[in-house]
Amino acid sequence: MNRFKSYSRQFVLLVKPYFFSEEKWGARCLFALVMVLMLSFNVFNVVQSFILRDLMTAVTEKQTSNFYNNALMLLASFALFTPAMTFFLYSQNLLQLHWRRWLTNHFLNKYFSNQAFYKIKLNDKIDNPDQRIAEDLNTFIRQNIDLSGLLLTHSVTILSFSGILFSIDKTLAIVVIILAFLRTAITLLIGKRLSKLKFRQLQREANFRYSLVHIRDNSESIAFYRGESRENATVIKRFSEVLDNFKSTIDLQRNLMFFTKGTEMIFTNLPIIFLAPRYFSGQIDFGQITQAAGAFVSILAALGFIVDSFELLSNFTAEINRLGTFDAVLSKQKAAPQLGVPTINILEDDYLALQHVTLETPHYERTLVKDLSCKVPHTEGVLVVGPSGAGKSSLMRAIAGLWNAGTGCIIRPKSEEMLFLPQRPYMILGNLRSQLLYPTTSSEVTDKQLQEALEQVNLAHLSERVGGFDVELEWADVLSLGEQQRLAFARLLLTKPRYAILDEATSALDVGNEKRLYQLLKETGTTFISVGHRPTLVQYHENVLQLVGNGNWQLLSAQEYCNSSSYSPEFA
Repeated sequence: MNRFKSYSRQFVLLVKPYFFSEEKWGARCLFALVMVLMLSFNVFNVVQSFILRDLMTAVTEKQTSNFYNNALMLLASFALFTPAMTFFLYSQNLLQLHWRRWLTNHFLNKYFSNQAFYKIKLNDKIDNPDQRIAEDLNTFIRQNIDLSGLLLTHSVTILSFSGILFSIDKTLAIVVIILAFLRTAITLLIGKRLSKLKFRQLQREANFRYSLVHIRDNSESIAFYRGESRENATVIKRFSEVLDNFKSTIDLQRNLMFFTKGTEMIFTNLPIIFLAPRYFSGQIDFGQITQAAGAFVSILAALGFIVDSFELLSNFTAEINRLGTFDAVLSKQKAAPQLGVPTINILEDDYLALQHVTLETPHYERTLVKDLSCKVPHTEGVLVVGPSGAGKSSLMRAIAGLWNAGTGCIIRPKSEEMLFLPQRPYMILGNLRSQLLYPTTSSEVTDKQLQEALEQVNLAHLSERVGGFDVELEWADVLSLGEQQRLAFARLLLTKPRYAILDEATSALDVGNEKRLYQLLKETGTTFISVGHRPTLVQYHENVLQLVGNGNWQLLSAQEYCNSSSYSPEFA
């Protein structure tokens, strides 16, 4: 019961937004049209049952005139049915198209709000968000439309054909209802594990696909390590998990089919056996037997909806669970911080400073920095140094607002006035022009300005080499890491932010290129904070923040740091 309530709540939260959105009237009208067209097929089936009854009676009693009249009526009903079915399928697809467009955009807005796409990585409940947005949403919508129609159709079928069956034989009608309910209950007992297996199958398929994508994205590193045997073993292991779960699923489906198909074969012929004595005694005609058999099968199928659609329902509940959990986590990212959970406060101003900041890992397992207070003077550089794991990059994440576990206050300019350069620059899907202007989309920068920026970072021939600024390539594969870092600096020179955060941003460059880039950066008047180990970086900064481990730190001038025992010409 609790699981049913959970699924119902998740279902409402997934469906309600579209039908109460700015497109609500179009959505409701289109959905109503699909349901009305589906109901019309029920009317057709009822009318057809009467026509076929009279047609079969005419055959058995050799009534030629009645036979041809009913045959023409049957053909006429088919002529009306064909365009109605075509328009129904088109309307169904149109509803799916509009619903998917709206719901996907709805989820994408949540996904990119408050950097949820980054923070969601820290939540172990959510795997493969790409699949949930690209595939699961579409599957959920399609199944929702199908199941809504089936539920409505079967409800009307039960009412309409029960009337027909009761008019022929009340006892037979009662037997139908009892048998159908028993069949449904037994099926639920046998197949209650199927929903869990379906959910697990979706998860394992996604994990298998991701392992192949991971190899594609890291193929060069794997080749250098000659790690193909290890990677092959990992992929095979995940694929084996897919097959094992699928085997459990088809075993359970086999057990279900023994029961469902067996009972279906028996029940289909039951009306003929049940009504034959009345036909032999002349109480009913042959057409009524065929009509009763058709009504019996229709009611049995409608009442056995859960039985016949158990796999579809299992897939549907699995999709509800995956999307409902995903939606809840995304919504949580937009919610206010939980009371009683300490977080670092971020204030906007025209300078950068940290006041009594204690930084912890996202789940509060370890304290990285304790009670850090410092202010970054305008146009002066600050170098952050320390051993690996001391929290240097984590501190940059806190300044960026990505991590907020801890206490204290970070005062910083608006996000638009700051630019962060990670060690491995992000190469977007787009052309060279987009790479240089990222994250802005400004069209005011000319090709000449773009070329000048490339020349400043020693990439003068890049545009010519790749075929111009409007060529789209896989830039992470085309450019070496050193070229990517210089391209990121070109972004910095074009953007001209007030503040820049450089996290090992020149680690793949030679000393000469590093010197050139930092000199260019100082000429722009940008205030910058660098994270790095190279001793050559000290000369480009006025201050050094040294993280010494266990949360301790010290702030020194560059000269004081060079004169301290911590400084080494070979390592810093």
